[in-house]
Amino acid sequence: MVWGLRFLLECLPSRTAANTRAILSLGLYSRAALQRLREETRIAYDEQTRGILHLHAGAPNSSAPRGTPSACASSASSGR
Repeated sequence: MVWGLRFLLECLPSRTAANTRAILSLGLYSRAALQRLREETRIAYDEQTRGILHLHAGAPNSSAPRGTPSACASSASSGR
Protein backbone atom coordinates (compact mmCIF):
# COMPACT_ATOMS: atom_id res chain seq x y z
CA MET A 1 0.00 0.00 0.00
CA VAL A 2 2.74 2.48 0.96
CA TRP A 3 4.77 1.61 -2.15
CA GLY A 4 1.73 2.29 -4.35
CA LEU A 5 1.12 5.68 -2.78
CA ARG A 6 4.77 6.62 -3.14
CA PHE A 7 4.64 5.56 -6.79
CA LEU A 8 1.59 7.72 -7.42
CA LEU A 9 3.29 10.70 -5.79
CA GLU A 10 6.16 10.31 -8.26
CA CYS A 11 3.60 10.52 -11.08
CA LEU A 12 2.54 14.04 -10.16
CA PRO A 13 3.49 16.72 -12.67
CA SER A 14 5.69 18.40 -10.07
CA ARG A 15 7.92 15.28 -9.95
CA THR A 16 8.00 14.53 -13.69
CA ALA A 17 10.80 16.99 -14.49
CA ALA A 18 13.02 15.77 -11.64
CA ASN A 19 12.47 12.13 -12.58
CA THR A 20 13.18 12.85 -16.24
CA ARG A 21 16.44 14.63 -15.32
CA ALA A 22 17.47 11.69 -13.13
CA ILE A 23 16.84 9.21 -15.97
CA LEU A 24 18.80 11.41 -18.39
CA SER A 25 21.70 11.74 -15.96
CA LEU A 26 21.82 7.99 -15.39
CA GLY A 27 21.70 7.30 -19.12
CA LEU A 28 24.51 9.74 -19.92
CA TYR A 29 26.66 8.34 -17.12
CA SER A 30 26.02 4.75 -18.23
CA ARG A 31 26.83 5.50 -21.86
CA ALA A 32 30.10 7.22 -20.93
CA ALA A 33 31.06 4.37 -18.57
CA LEU A 34 30.44 1.78 -21.28
CA GLN A 35 32.41 3.80 -23.82
CA ARG A 36 35.36 4.01 -21.40
CA LEU A 37 35.13 0.28 -20.70
CA ARG A 38 35.19 -0.53 -24.42
CA GLU A 39 38.17 1.77 -25.00
CA GLU A 40 40.15 0.50 -22.01
CA THR A 41 39.55 -3.22 -22.53
CA ARG A 42 39.19 -3.33 -26.32
CA ILE A 43 36.46 -5.93 -25.84
CA ALA A 44 34.80 -7.12 -29.02
CA TYR A 45 31.11 -7.94 -29.20
CA ASP A 46 28.08 -7.26 -31.39
CA GLU A 47 27.42 -3.81 -29.96
CA GLN A 48 24.55 -1.59 -31.02
CA THR A 49 25.01 2.14 -30.54
CA ARG A 50 21.52 3.28 -31.46
CA GLY A 51 18.27 3.01 -29.56
CA ILE A 52 17.17 3.48 -25.97
CA LEU A 53 17.54 1.13 -23.05
CA HIS A 54 16.33 1.92 -19.53
CA LEU A 55 17.30 -0.44 -16.73
CA HIS A 56 16.50 0.16 -13.10
CA ALA A 57 17.32 -2.09 -10.21
CA GLY A 58 17.37 -0.51 -6.82
CA ALA A 59 16.44 -1.07 -3.25
CA PRO A 60 12.93 0.05 -2.33
CA ASN A 61 14.39 2.73 -0.05
CA SER A 62 16.97 4.04 -2.52
CA SER A 63 16.92 7.62 -3.70
CA ALA A 64 16.49 6.53 -7.34
CA PRO A 65 13.29 7.57 -9.15
CA ARG A 66 10.42 5.25 -8.34
CA GLY A 67 8.18 6.09 -11.28
CA THR A 68 9.14 7.32 -14.69
CA PRO A 69 6.76 9.51 -16.67
CA SER A 70 6.18 6.73 -19.21
CA ALA A 71 5.52 4.15 -16.49
CA CYS A 72 3.09 6.51 -14.80
CA ALA A 73 1.27 7.20 -18.05
CA SER A 74 1.02 3.49 -18.81
CA SER A 75 -0.39 2.75 -15.37
CA ALA A 76 -2.89 5.58 -15.58
CA SER A 77 -4.14 4.68 -19.06
CA SER A 78 -4.53 0.99 -18.25
CA GLY A 79 -6.38 1.67 -14.99
CA ARG A 80 -3.71 -0.01 -12.82
